Amino acid sequence: MPVVRDLARWRALGLPVAGRLAAFEDPESLPRALGRAATVVALVPPRHLGQVIAAAPAGATLLAAIRNADPGAEAAEAAFLRAGRDGLLLRRGLTYGLQRSEDPVRRLAALIASLPTLPLPYGGMLSVQPIHVEDAARGVLAALRRDWRGPNLLPLAGPDALPWRLLLDGIAEAAGLPARPVRSASPALLRALLPLARRLPGLPKIRARDIDRLTVEEACDIAPLRRALGIAPLRLAAGLARCFAEAPLAPPPGPPHTPSGHAGTRHADHQPDRRVPS
Repeated sequence: MPVVRDLARWRALGLPVAGRLAAFEDPESLPRALGRAATVVALVPPRHLGQVIAAAPAGATLLAAIRNADPGAEAAEAAFLRAGRDGLLLRRGLTYGLQRSEDPVRRLAALIASLPTLPLPYGGMLSVQPIHVEDAARGVLAALRRDWRGPNLLPLAGPDALPWRLLLDGIAEAAGLPARPVRSASPALLRALLPLARRLPGLPKIRARDIDRLTVEEACDIAPLRRALGIAPLRLAAGLARCFAEAPLAPPPGPPHTPSGHAGTRHADHQPDRRVPS
C-alpha cells in the first residue's frame, strides 16, 4: 500500500492502487498509515529516514533508498545502522530518465541551452555516478525479493563515474546542443545568485540543494550491487541517448547571449578530448 504526502498528486498518476496519506509534520499519521506492514519501502529524503524507522512496525523489514548527495545522508545511514533492523539501505546516485519536469538531465539540458557559460563548484571536477530510473527501480524490486538479516548497505549507481563537467558535455551531445565552457564558482556565490536566476527567462528552477549536490564526491564501486542484486545498470551514453530520443528537448525561447568567439568553445582546462563513457 503506497503511503504518500499528497493524495492529489498520487491520484493524478492514474495508477490502479489507492494511497494512504501521511505527513512528516504529523508524528501520528505515519505509524497509522504503515499499519502492520511486514516490509516498509522508504523512498524519502535523508532527513526523514529516522521518522520512518521509528514509525515502522516492530519486526518489519526496512528497505530504504536515499540520495547519496543530499544533506543528512551520513546521519541517515548512521541512524539506519544504529536501529539494527533487518533490511537494506541503498545510497542512490543521481537518478535520471524521470518525468520531463522532474528529470535532472532535462533540467541540466535547459541550463546548457540557456547559458553561454556554466558556473560550477570546483570547476565541475567532482564526480557524479548517474543511474537510469529503470535500473534504480530494478534494484529496489530485486532487493524486495531477498531476505535481509540485520542492516545492510549498498550503493545504487550506474557503471560510469565522471566529473560533472563531462556529464554536462554528454548531456549537450545527447540533446543536440553546443557544449558550453565551464567556469569555477564557489557554492556560496551560486547560492547568493539564486534569486537572480529565478527571474531569468528560460532557466529551470534551481534550488539550494541542487547546488549542494554539486559539492559531493559520489564515485563508488558498484560491484557489490551487481553481486547482491544481479542488476547490470545501463551505460551512461546509452541512457542519455534514450532520454532525448524518447522526448527531444524543446528549443529555448531565444538564443543565449554568447560573447563573440566563445560559442561551443572550452575553458583552457576543460580537457576537450574526453568523452562520456559508452
